[in-house]
Amino acid sequence: MLRLALGLAAVAVVLALAAPDLVQRLVAATKVDRQAAPAAASGGPARVFLSADRRGHFETDLSVNGRSLRALVDTGASFVALTWEDGRALGLIRPGERMDVRMQTANGVAGGKRVMLNSVRLSGITLANVEGVVAEEGALPVNLLGMTFLKRLRSFEMSGGRLLLEQ
Repeated sequence: MLRLALGLAAVAVVLALAAPDLVQRLVAATKVDRQAAPAAASGGPARVFLSADRRGHFETDLSVNGRSLRALVDTGASFVALTWEDGRALGLIRPGERMDVRMQTANGVAGGKRVMLNSVRLSGITLANVEGVVAEEGALPVNLLGMTFLKRLRSFEMSGGRLLLEQ
């Protein structure tokens, strides 16, 4: 597990996970703890708690430009990174479109296209105009909620197998 964690942290621009069967393994992913809303409802900061899966990963549902997606929270990913398939479904990329960035991943170098995401919502937290990247076809098996989202939060911290995100 340490080797996988080190591989995730080694990404320079965006992380493509090394295990080709990761998507299937993530089916047993975590759920958003719905204890988040009281502070936001009273005018305080929006808080979201995520619980780690058995491997220590935080996978969650989110909405990008109004479309529901699954994503892995990844502090080693510089951008919110979308799979080719989800980028296509969102109309952010078309077949044959030129990739304008090179990304160093755990599996080597891959291409990607920079995009601007109108909105990214995770439970009670919504951010507008989030920088993202759509990975070239086959380069990324799962969407990544990376630092272009996380660094705009008031805070995020992990303790006891739970991740707290606060806007």
